[in-house]
Formats: sequence, C-alpha cells, structure tokens
Amino acid sequence: MSLLIALFAKMGASQRVARLLAVGVPIVLAALCVAFLWARGTHYRDQRDTARAQIETVNAKLAVSNASIAELQASLSRYVGAGKAAQVAQLASIERQAKDNAALQAQADAIRAEVAKMPAGKCETPKTVITAKGL
Repeated sequence: MSLLIALFAKMGASQRVARLLAVGVPIVLAALCVAFLWARGTHYRDQRDTARAQIETVNAKLAVSNASIAELQASLSRYVGAGKAAQVAQLASIERQAKDNAALQAQADAIRAEVAKMPAGKCETPKTVITAKGL
C-alpha cells in the first residue's frame, strides 16, 4: 500500500489524494474483476441452462422414439405370430387336401377300372359311382 502512495505522490498528487487513490484503485480493480467474473459466470450459467433444455428436449424425443420402437416391436411380434399360425393352418389344410385327393383319386381309379370291365354296348351306371363319396 505504501508503494502505491509513494507512486501517486511521485506523480504529483498530494499525500491525502495519494492515500485515497492507494485505497480506491485496488477496490476499483477488485470490483472490475468481480464484475468480469460475474459476467462470465452469467454467460456460463446461460450456456448451462441452454444445454439442459436441449438435453431435456432430446430425452423427450428419445422417450417418444423408444415408445414407438416398443409399439412397432409388439406389432411385429403379433404379425409374426399370426403369420406362423397361418402357416401352420395352411400346412394342415394342405395335408387334409392331400389325404382327400388321395381318397378321391383311389375312388376315380376304382370307377375307371369298373367302367373298363363293362361290356361295350351296355349303358349302365357302375355301382362304385352310385356309392361314391362327393359325387
């Protein structure tokens, strides 16, 4: 402090003014530093608040996306399950049709064999046709 008083005194200030300046200049410098740090802190606080708001927005969008993904996965599971059930039903139907076709083919073969045994001029309905299933 005495160094500042001596410096101001050498610059031509009176002893009283030099003492006031020696006290006032450090206070003003400290106030300027505090103001600068306060302004920087406000700037960083604003940046922090903006970043937090952006994070909240991203998290909200992510929650919506995750809900949509879960809904799509559930729909896909339902469709896959329905597809598998339809495939099983289709295979069972194909097996039934194959059995029915085999039975009808055997019946048709029996009718053809009976018709082939009939005499040439005779017009009569074979008994296998009369008792045939599905005709």
